[in-house]
Amino acid sequence: MKLKRIKGYLADYGDFYEIYGTDIVVDAIGNILSTIKGTYLFDPDYGTELPKFVFDQLDDVTQEAIEGEVKTVLENWVPNISVDSVKSYKAPDKSIIVDIFLTYLGMKTEIKALVTKEFVSILKEG
Repeated sequence: MKLKRIKGYLADYGDFYEIYGTDIVVDAIGNILSTIKGTYLFDPDYGTELPKFVFDQLDDVTQEAIEGEVKTVLENWVPNISVDSVKSYKAPDKSIIVDIFLTYLGMKTEIKALVTKEFVSILKEG
């Protein structure tokens, strides 16, 4: 069975478009990580508190908190994935890069997320 999701964005040709496979997971992860916990009206537990870590010194304690937050949120909210590992590090511009290594329906993939004080965005899928 081919998994698919209809995106709510218009494609270049003026119609909605479908995404398949790991693109579904990348989209779901982008949605959950870019939502600040407490801002989603219908479920205040949905989202993360990642932007609060941007101004913290990225020591072992902070890295463990970031990586634990990402792993817990993804395993609770994104179905059919297994988070293999999460690594975080500071970028030169003081933002935080989070590498997420996961397995989705037997397929291994890597996703990078950029965390700034204003937003979280997906940089690339490996």
